Amino acid sequence: MMAIVAIHGHRVLTMFDMGCTTDIISPQFATIAKVPYRYLKNPILLQLGMVGSSVKLQFGTNINIQIMDIDNVEYCNVVNIDRYDAILSTPFMHKHGIVLDFVTNSIRHGTKAIQAMSTTEETIVMARRHAAVVDMFNASLKGINKYGKEHIPLLRERWKESCKDIFAGAPDKIPPLREINHQIPLIDKNKQYKYYMLRCPNSMKPQLAAKIDHFVRAGWWEFVQSDQAAPMLCVPKKTGML
Repeated sequence: MMAIVAIHGHRVLTMFDMGCTTDIISPQFATIAKVPYRYLKNPILLQLGMVGSSVKLQFGTNINIQIMDIDNVEYCNVVNIDRYDAILSTPFMHKHGIVLDFVTNSIRHGTKAIQAMSTTEETIVMARRHAAVVDMFNASLKGINKYGKEHIPLLRERWKESCKDIFAGAPDKIPPLREINHQIPLIDKNKQYKYYMLRCPNSMKPQLAAKIDHFVRAGWWEFVQSDQAAPMLCVPKKTGML
């Protein structure tokens, strides 16, 4: 069931999930509401409908939750959940005596009850959120389009000038020594790593050869004997952006 619940002084879209065993808030809500959260020393693998293929519980917070007669500070994990701002779990409902009434589609606590959202109401809320995101995107486009198409070449040159340090590639000499000596010492030189041998496509071999020559000439790399190695080649991606 879904309902609007007051969490950290904000009205947020919350799902009451009988199949979940931990209370959760989304990082988007935590950021907007400025919820202070902390890093967990021992992350826990989470199995739930999350955004992404693998999710771990890495952050947690103590946050105030208000619903009907309940006004407590509860521990919640901060996880990248989809669609909702928060999820209240079975342990939370059991602790506070919350009952999900599927006959009347309501959430009850003692003698009080709040009406859960219907499918139509949820669709409306999600549509409004989508529209708000679209409006923000359109507003950002207006910030660019206000210059007009005739200003695009000027903007492009300004972007190139501001980012020339990352577009120029590796310099022809090693940077001056600071706190590091530009080497990556191996912790265990006898360690053998098992992986599939990488192959460079024929179409990329000229670029790989040019990069090796450049890096060796500049002193970034040097030829040594090794039992295992892999070619390294970073290819800039060309897009249709301005």
